[in-house]
Amino acid sequence: MKRMASLLLLGAASIQAQETLFTFRNEFWLNLHHFLYVLGRARNGVPDARREAVRHAPEDVEGMEALDRAQLLEWDAAVTYYQKTLSTKDAVFDNAMVDVTRPLATGRLDVPAELRRVLERAAPIYRKVWWPRHEQSNRDRIRELDALVRAHGRPIAAAVAKAWREKWPAAAIPVNVSAYSNWAGAYSTDGIIVMGSRNREASGTLGLEILFHETMHIWDDDFQKRIAQAATEADAPMPRSLSHSLIFFTAGYAVAAEIPGHTPYADANGVWGRGLFSRDRIQTEWVPYLRGQRSMEEALRKLVNTSP
Repeated sequence: MKRMASLLLLGAASIQAQETLFTFRNEFWLNLHHFLYVLGRARNGVPDARREAVRHAPEDVEGMEALDRAQLLEWDAAVTYYQKTLSTKDAVFDNAMVDVTRPLATGRLDVPAELRRVLERAAPIYRKVWWPRHEQSNRDRIRELDALVRAHGRPIAAAVAKAWREKWPAAAIPVNVSAYSNWAGAYSTDGIIVMGSRNREASGTLGLEILFHETMHIWDDDFQKRIAQAATEADAPMPRSLSHSLIFFTAGYAVAAEIPGHTPYADANGVWGRGLFSRDRIQTEWVPYLRGQRSMEEALRKLVNTSP
């Protein structure tokens, strides 16, 4: 049975020449940074600390009994530092957090002096207690994702690039794998992609979908302009959640077209009830575009005209 041939195959030739679509990183400093970040948010009692991707982080204590009092105090000081500083910020939208994450994602400890001292003093403790299992968790997730990308990645990449009317990047896209990332279990910001390996909601083909979902955010600026233009032409307000909702829908749609039996992430995890645009309206107005039955401009005009 042919599955979305017109959507999946267009653009495949340009992607086919690449040896790999993604390169996966497993960086010690980035993992330490994110672990302290989610522990600090848990201490602050923020609502998102109860989300599945991070809520078990405070329970990740195996091996701490081997630490002496001085080490326990040192580790507590590191968590407290994050609790009062970086853990008060959003990993995606706060520049202070992003500016720290960027160098750590490439293995560079090029961060403000006070933070560097905190990380350097916490590092031996993290390496002793947590890093062996966090690194292994990352390796397992990388192995799983790499196998799925090799088996299914090119048609999915072709599909989402065509849907967004973009070209897939010529070079392999760096993806940082960290035991913990943020409340969502994965995020993309300012060219940085981070995926959490201990996120129980992101294994198997769901993880593959999340990988492409986060990658699609590299085209956010251009796509937001297209939505804004459609809203202007329709003399309608620009729905705040439409862009992200269409990423959820399109990434899930493309993976399901390639892999029979895949349930899109937003459907499997009840995401549509969390302030996203109407899934029913997207199904009605966006799918005809994906099937080549109408233009993107027409689909977007209809969506902004039917915003909830």
